[in-house]
Amino acid sequence: ITKDWDRDNMVGVNIRSWLPPIDSCGRSVWVDLDGFEREVQKLDPSQKFFFSSDNMQINEYYKSKYPDQIITLPRTVNVIANDGCVDDVQQTKEAFLEMYLLSQCKKKIICTFGSTFPEAAWWFGGCKAEVITPTFWNKVPQEFL
Repeated sequence: ITKDWDRDNMVGVNIRSWLPPIDSCGRSVWVDLDGFEREVQKLDPSQKFFFSSDNMQINEYYKSKYPDQIITLPRTVNVIANDGCVDDVQQTKEAFLEMYLLSQCKKKIICTFGSTFPEAAWWFGGCKAEVITPTFWNKVPQEFL
């Protein structure tokens, strides 16, 4: 997948949705899906980006909306974080591959606030990428801060 990448110019997008049934701990309130959409729309239309998410519907949405820009790892396992299947070897392999691919995005990583998955990818990538975390805090007027 990366043989034709210009790693220094590659953008990574990782949406950790924490939506049920993937996770029922309430962290999904941290995810600003509209904020992710705004960040992707800021990209030049010719900008390729690697995309991953824990939610298959979000994956499909982005693949259909940005077919000429998006690069994804074909998944065979639907990720369900709290399903008791922590020993699912295929799920672990696919998650590791996605983390590696995200680490190869040296230009920018757009990711969910509070998720350690893209943070680890950033570290593995040598801490080179600019990190953008769309959050609802972006909607707070500056004079309130």
